[in-house]
Amino acid sequence: MFWKKPVKKIKPRPKSSMGDPNSPVKPSPRREKNREKRIDLQLNCFVLVIDTEQVVQCKTINVSKTGMLLKSIHALANGQDVICVFSNKKTMSKPSIQTNPNSMKGRVVRVEKETYMFKIAIDVTFGRVDPTAILDINTEFVKYWWSRHWS
Repeated sequence: MFWKKPVKKIKPRPKSSMGDPNSPVKPSPRREKNREKRIDLQLNCFVLVIDTEQVVQCKTINVSKTGMLLKSIHALANGQDVICVFSNKKTMSKPSIQTNPNSMKGRVVRVEKETYMFKIAIDVTFGRVDPTAILDINTEFVKYWWSRHWS
């Protein structure tokens, strides 16, 4: 029977027991997410919490393509969906954040408490972090600067 492909028998994997220290099967080490290049920038940022419709003013510590680290007086809960906008205005309302063309949807990943402030890590799920959007200038230099740092 030359037309049939040979069949390889696959050995069943042994079930790993996480709680048993005497088990010969060890769980694989936890992989860390690939950390993107981060740029240390301090920009004003407004965060709109979608569930409570609360607007929180923050300042960025650093930004990357896929997320940002913020500091704020107000704490946010892990897993909350938010909309973020970089702006140099003093205040922003809910409709202005939602209709801003540079708004980014994200999710709160981590919250750390410090003495007087909170550090909030946000993972951007829709949109792209563009700190040059605050400048309101679309020149070739800004585009070049942005692509040079993220390439």
